[in-house]
Amino acid sequence: MGSVDCRFWRGEEKGEYTVRSGYRLAKGCEMRELESGWPGLWNLNLPPKNLYHVESISLWIDEMWTALPTVLLEKVVIICWAMWENRNAMVWKAQCKDPRSLVNHAVFYAHNWQDIREDTPSSTTVRVLPSLVSHWECPRVPFLKMNIDVAFNHTAGRMGFGWSVRDASGAVMGIMMYAITGLFSVREVEAVGAKEALSWIKQKRWSRVILETDAQLVTKAVETGVDITPFGAIVQEIRILLQELPLVEFQFVKREGNMFAHTLARKALSTATDERLEYLDFIPRFISSMLCMNNLLI
Repeated sequence: MGSVDCRFWRGEEKGEYTVRSGYRLAKGCEMRELESGWPGLWNLNLPPKNLYHVESISLWIDEMWTALPTVLLEKVVIICWAMWENRNAMVWKAQCKDPRSLVNHAVFYAHNWQDIREDTPSSTTVRVLPSLVSHWECPRVPFLKMNIDVAFNHTAGRMGFGWSVRDASGAVMGIMMYAITGLFSVREVEAVGAKEALSWIKQKRWSRVILETDAQLVTKAVETGVDITPFGAIVQEIRILLQELPLVEFQFVKREGNMFAHTLARKALSTATDERLEYLDFIPRFISSMLCMNNLLI
């Protein structure tokens, strides 16, 4: 399923321009003139440790503060931090990232941190159920339960996907593991994982499935509706698939109840290729061992 390219406004979570966000952006530039320099630096929406190594260049910060909007200023600070970290790695570990990788890694890190802090409002347009338990539970008859998760290898620039399907007795009915090259934001890759899992359910012609994820940003976005950001485009595809699969229940579960899928996603990162590993007729020994360890933790 493809989506049409479109423009979106970065000043709003849903990508739509509002007078309030435009005013906030303009007012923010004005306020930074009053808060410029070292004191205002601590008000940036960045992880705290990224703000410790800049005091010696306070004059340069003053100049940047009056010239750059907040979003760009945050990128400047995070990239400066990444350069400092890269310098330390070169001195102490003889390791050095190339400039493109360094910038991509720094911006990716900042975006992920900001995404985790965001709280997306919810509604009831699409039924998304919360989980009230903190461990994995068997689905009710005649449903299957699919747990999905993703993992990252920032050094190698890869993302791992993993999901498992179990029946009402807890028996494993199917496993999928694969990794792809590239790094998306946390919410985008979690949404891609949900979309791919729903496509797999549709392909297998399973009608009654409980789909669980520990990505609350995704379940809330699916519940809320569509926006015009790239993340919103993926959410829209999820909503379309859920409409085509009316008996599939999509719900949030705590990490403790999703550990087997998390282990599969991490294991997928160790594969040498981007080939998808699908197990239906048998379960490999290494997966059986992981499942046993997961069951001991339940």
